[in-house]
Amino acid sequence: MLKAKTNFLLIFLIVIILIAVICLAAACSPKLVDIDNDIETSGDKVLKANATLYDDATQWMKEEYAYNNRTITEDLEFLPEKVNVIASQEDFDNAFVEFPTETDFDEQMLVLYFFTANQIFAEDGKRLRYYELNKIINEDGAITFECCVVSTPLYDSNVPGNIFDASMPTQNCLTILMPKVACTQLKFQINNKVYYQTWKKDLKSNATLYDADLDWLRDEYKEKNISKLAYPNTFNATIQTKEQYVSTFCKFYNDFDIEKDILIVYCFTEENNGINDTYDYLITDIQYDKGFLEIEIDKRVASTQSGTTSTNTKILIIKLPQLPAYNVNITIN
Repeated sequence: MLKAKTNFLLIFLIVIILIAVICLAAACSPKLVDIDNDIETSGDKVLKANATLYDDATQWMKEEYAYNNRTITEDLEFLPEKVNVIASQEDFDNAFVEFPTETDFDEQMLVLYFFTANQIFAEDGKRLRYYELNKIINEDGAITFECCVVSTPLYDSNVPGNIFDASMPTQNCLTILMPKVACTQLKFQINNKVYYQTWKKDLKSNATLYDADLDWLRDEYKEKNISKLAYPNTFNATIQTKEQYVSTFCKFYNDFDIEKDILIVYCFTEENNGINDTYDYLITDIQYDKGFLEIEIDKRVASTQSGTTSTNTKILIIKLPQLPAYNVNITIN
C-alpha cells in the first residue's frame, strides 16, 4: 500500500514538473505582441529626421582648407577641436572640391566638426571605425550632436593577417547636412558603441526571416515609406535603436532584443499577372564586409490559384545580431 502511494506521488510530481516545463517553454517561445509607443521625448526629432552625417569628410575638401583646420601636426602635437558652419555657396566653394549630395543653402547648412581620432582606415582600405549620429538636442539655439563611434572587431592576435584595431592619431571631420537654424552654440559629443556579437561569425545561421503583414507596421510609417511604393521599386530600412523600433512597429515578436539584435525591413511590390500564387521565402546567403550587408533570399511557390491581375505589397523582416550595417542590398531569386 505504501509503495503504491509512493509511486502515485512520484508520478504526480513528474506530471507537475512536465506541466511547469511546458508552461515555461510556452512563455519563452516567440509570440506576436503589441508594442507600446513610449519613445523618450528628449532631443529634436525634426532636426534628427532631416539631418545626415557624412564621415571622413576631409576626402572631399580642398587641401588648404583641411590643413587650416588641422587638429594634429606632423610632430603629433594636438591642436584644439574646431566646429565650422558653412551656410552659403561661397563658403562651400572655399572648403570643398566636391560633396556627395547637392546642398540648398537657402534651406540647409553644413556643420563641420574637426577633431583628432584614431585612424579610420587600415592600410589595405578596410574600415576600422564608423561614426553614427544618434541624437540632436536643441536648447534655445545651443545644439548638441550626440554621435557614437563603432570600433570594428577586426583585431584578433590569434589569426594571422587580421587587422590590429590600433593606429596613430589622425585628423577627422564629421560633416552634418541639416536644416538651416539659428544657433548660438554647437557641440559634439562622441560615445563608444558596443556590439554584443561579432559579424565574423556565421550570420546566416543566426538570422531569422519573417514573412510579415502590413498591420505589423505603424500607420505613420506605412504612410511615409510604403504607401506610395510603386512596382518594381523596393524599400529597405535598418532598425537598430529603440526609437526606430517603436516608431516602425505596432507589433512584433517578444523575443526581439533591441540591445543585441537588429531588424532589416524589406518592402517590395510584385504583379501577380492573374495568378494568385503564395510563396515561401528562405534566406540562402548572407555576406558582410566593411558595413555592406548582402542578403540573398530564395522565393518558392507554395500554392497556385487563378485570380485577377493586381499589384501586391510584401513585407519581409530579417532579424540579425547587432552589427553596423550602413549599406544593405537584398536580392530575391
